[in-house]
Amino acid sequence: MTAKTKKQCQAFAKSNGTQCTKRPLPGSRYCFLHQSWGFNVFGAIVLLIGGVILGPIFSDVYRYCYPSQESVALSDLGVRVEDINKGSEERDRVQNQKLNEMLAIQGNEKLKMSICPPIKTSSIYLLIE
Repeated sequence: MTAKTKKQCQAFAKSNGTQCTKRPLPGSRYCFLHQSWGFNVFGAIVLLIGGVILGPIFSDVYRYCYPSQESVALSDLGVRVEDINKGSEERDRVQNQKLNEMLAIQGNEKLKMSICPPIKTSSIYLLIE
């Protein structure tokens, strides 16, 4: 049976030649002190951009697959409002049709009145005097 070797940073001190005792970063041979800054900055930028781009996508997919109780209630409310709007549109259509019929009847009466106006009694008395 072999003993497990502890992973260590592969950097050595220039002054005395001893090896660093810290653990290396994942995927690297060196710890955070001895790792090149370019590698760390590049990794941070990649993670940041990946999070900015992929975060909202994963969030939307998760919300679509597992909607909250509030969003379910809002979508049900939206369906009910649409039903109410359809009912009120039908009611408005019927009322407009009745109103148009009444206006047509009144229009015919106005037409009759313009052809043969009613006799006013006060004007008859004035003519007789």
